[in-house]
Order: sequence, then C-alpha cells, then structure tokens
Amino acid sequence: MSFRLTLILPRERARLAAALTRYYSEIAPDLRIDPSERAGQMLHRKDVTAFWIRQEEDRIGFAIVLNLPDDRRELSEFAIDPAYRRQGHGHAAASLIFAEFPGYWRMGISAGPPMRWRSGAPA
Repeated sequence: MSFRLTLILPRERARLAAALTRYYSEIAPDLRIDPSERAGQMLHRKDVTAFWIRQEEDRIGFAIVLNLPDDRRELSEFAIDPAYRRQGHGHAAASLIFAEFPGYWRMGISAGPPMRWRSGAPA
C-alpha cells in the first residue's frame, strides 16, 4: 500500500467541506458550524496546513495541521473515511504527518468515537 499526503488547495474547498460535513456529523452531531465556511477559513490561514490522506490515488481522509510558534504543531482535525478504518491506515497517515513535521505536537481528543492505535501513538 502506498500512502501519501497531498496539500488541499483552495480550489478544493467544496470537496473539503463535504469531508468536514461527514466528519462533524460523526464526532459532534449537534455542532452548529457551516462546513463550507470552516473549509474556507482553514484553507486561507497562513498558520494551517491542510492535507488529503491518500492511498494510491484515492482520498481516504484528511488532516489539518495548525502550525504554532516555537516549532510546535497541533493536529487540529484528522479523519479517515469509514471504509478505510481498522486497517492501519490512520496509524500510517499519522506517522507520515509526524515525520513531515518533526517537533513538539499537541492533540485534543473529541468526545466522539475513540481514537485507537494498534501499537501506541506514532512517535
């Protein structure tokens, strides 16, 4: 399996908004947020890097990285499409992200479905 990250471009706002709609309905169904507006905000902030997570050519998820001062990062949003879960894809994708951005990380865990790693959090 070939995993890779590709930047989400501003012209892909509608596609990101669709992914955010699914994501927010899963993790916080009562959240009142406009996914299209949120996608636009994410794609135009200088301190945010947005990635598609790909397996071969398929988009299987996305990750939003907030770049903080002093070489710190926050994994702000992270989702793997349900059809690709429980196969190690999330772990592989997170490992790619952490390798791309070495340094200090912080992550919050939502009240939604638990995030699980087969062999612990990627280093």
